[in-house]
Amino acid sequence: MDVSGGPPRRTCKAEVYTTQFLFTGEIEPLGKLLDDLNSADRGYIFMHPVSIASLVPDCVLGAFSRDEVIVDKRDIIAIYLVDETDRAEIGLLKKEERVIAYTAALILRATFHLGGEMRVRDMFDAMTTTFIPISQVSLFPLRPSKTPIPSHRELLLLNKSQVIFYHPE
Repeated sequence: MDVSGGPPRRTCKAEVYTTQFLFTGEIEPLGKLLDDLNSADRGYIFMHPVSIASLVPDCVLGAFSRDEVIVDKRDIIAIYLVDETDRAEIGLLKKEERVIAYTAALILRATFHLGGEMRVRDMFDAMTTTFIPISQVSLFPLRPSKTPIPSHRELLLLNKSQVIFYHPE
């Protein structure tokens, strides 16, 4: 079956932060980005063309590029959408809470967006999706990084399964 025909699929320019690498390129989701990221049927994301840089300070691997890579969603900490139009399409819930979340590689101080009656202590249990949008994010690496990590992002898609613990600000 030839799947190369048909209309071109949408791509989103993105920075994908994993526990060890930063991937910079285009994500090609099937349908809406958040639906694709949160699909239990798809364990990996497809990116092309991609620049890959290590975040591990003593890594002997230098930065390199590939035409395409497939990244395990379980290892993704967060995704930053480079284009403002892509970020604008991400729906945010109205209730805002400032929270600090800790992962194995990053501390994220951010505004989390909750449903009306949701409490901060229950938010990850109540949210049925894995990737959640957080806004006004300050990023703090837990150790020196081989590749610079920006200190602020307007919006990130956080993989809640990478969060070890969190608390209200």
